[in-house]
Formats: sequence, C-alpha cells, structure tokens
Amino acid sequence: MRVLVVDDSRTAREVIRSFFECAPEFEVIGTAANGKEAVEMAAALRPDLVTLDLMLPDMDGLEVAGRIMSGSPTRIMVVSRVLDRDGLHSGERALAAGALDAMHKGPLITVESQAPMKETLLAKARRLCRIRPIAHPGGGRPFQQGKLSPRPVRLVVIASSTGGPPVVKDILGHLAPDFPAPVVVVQHMTPGVEQGVAEWLAEGSRLEVKVAAMGDKLRPGLVLLAPPGHQLTVTPSGVICLNGNQPEKVHCPSADVTLLAAAAHYRCALAAVRVEGGATIAQDPDSCAAPGMPRSAIAAGVVDGVLPPEQIAPTLTAICQPPLEAD
Repeated sequence: MRVLVVDDSRTAREVIRSFFECAPEFEVIGTAANGKEAVEMAAALRPDLVTLDLMLPDMDGLEVAGRIMSGSPTRIMVVSRVLDRDGLHSGERALAAGALDAMHKGPLITVESQAPMKETLLAKARRLCRIRPIAHPGGGRPFQQGKLSPRPVRLVVIASSTGGPPVVKDILGHLAPDFPAPVVVVQHMTPGVEQGVAEWLAEGSRLEVKVAAMGDKLRPGLVLLAPPGHQLTVTPSGVICLNGNQPEKVHCPSADVTLLAAAAHYRCALAAVRVEGGATIAQDPDSCAAPGMPRSAIAAGVVDGVLPPEQIAPTLTAICQPPLEAD
C-alpha cells in the first residue's frame, strides 16, 4: 500500500515514515510539508493512503482533505495534535471532510513515547486499506427489492460503519421535527469522540441528538447515539439498556445486538426485523466507502429497499406512520 505523509513538521514526517517502513506491506512514496504540496502530490502519485495533519502553513487540513477527495479520492487518515481541541478541528469534522479515520499525534520525543502511536497508526492503516475510497457519497442508482409500504413505526435503527457519519448526518438533517418515531444510531467510532459526534450530528437537525445513557426513554423527536464500549438494547417499554461487550461480537457497539433487540420487542428491525414484519433499507453499496455491510445484507435477501443516501430520509418520512396506541 502506497502512502503519502503530510505534516508541516519535518520530525513528524520522518517519524511517521519510519513507522510505515517497519511494516513490509506499506511503502512511503512521498512526504508533503504543506497543503498545496499535499493536493498536488495526491493527484500526481495516486497514493493508497494519505496521513494528514490538520495544522498546515498554507491551508487548513480539512480543506486539503476536501480538495483531495474531490480531485483524486483516496483513503485519508487524520493524524494531528489539534484533533478535537476545538470545534473547527474536531474528529467529526474530519470525517465530514472525507477522512475515514482520525487519531491524535503523540509527543514523538523518544522511542518509548512513539511506540503506542506506531501500534495504533499501523493498525488503523491496515484496516483503512481494506476500504474502497469514493469521491462523492450518494451517487448510486436506486434498486428496489420488495416494497416499502407505509406502516406504524415505533423505532428506527440506523447502523453505520466507516465512512457513514456524513450520510447519517444528512438523513437526520432531512427528518422533520414531528418525525413520528425515535431513532437509535449505532456508529462504529473511537472511544472519547462520541459527545462531539452527537453534537455534530445535531447541527442542522431539527431533532434532539444525544449520547445514549442507561435508562433513557425512547420518544419521537429524540435520536440516541450508542456509546463506544457498550451494547445497546431496548426493553419492551422503550427503555435503553447498556451492557458490556459480548465476547462473540467483534464490534462494540454492534448493530446486530441492537437490531435483534428491536426486532424482539418492536417487531420492526435485518433478517429478524423483516421476519417480524419490519422494513429494512440498505444504502446503495456503490455509494459507500465501506460497502461490506449493505452488500452482505442485500446478498442475504433481507433488504426491502436499496437506496442512495439522498433517498433514505424521504423514504423514511413516507413509510413511517405514528405507532398504534395499543400493541
């Protein structure tokens, strides 16, 4: 995997280069000290992965990410000391600009202080290199499998992985304040950024968005974000329960756990959801940065509608009716 390292610090560039040189599957094909160099080198060299600092002398790192993704899309991992320090350079804004992951840059002073960062960076890089980069989410062509008809809905569950936050934000931003069902979002993310992600998702949304807490009550107009390190389930009365990770689950939170609980209690959530009479929608894999989740669901035949991102919110609005008073 060919890597471009972007950082205004010569020391940081050389240290990050040394990290990748320790792993035989990576090759550093270039380093850039500013945004202009980064955009030009990304277009000329077509790297498989770009590590990107946010504080560059000539332009903001988020602007660099946007230019790279619009002109020569590739995998971008933000590596910066200012990450999440303020509203401008937050992890969620990096994801919105096109980055697939973000991490804090360590002190890089001694070999000992560099070791934790090296391990984390290489692990993230290996994972990102299994993901297909895309230029513009939402360009896919709709494909219908089954019929999405209006029905009473008591809960909407959105499962999202790498590359998904901008799509989730778009969906929430297009739901009306009187949307009749509560929403739970299960998003894979790094521990510690969940509050920032919730605040970012709330921007432009007319719904209340918060990180789920034990005992929260589901209600229309409320969006609950599953916190990292906890499996989120719901009781029949609509109360949130948070539990530790289940050993057999790779992800925590896991969308499977939440969907199965919703299917059991609300008769609306993929294979189990559909069996229990609920509706299932998958994002068009051609518009996904990481298409594995929707592609697997479609292949399994458990999806009612396959839609590009811009059609998901209107479809939810069309099919979700207020729940019946009596179950």
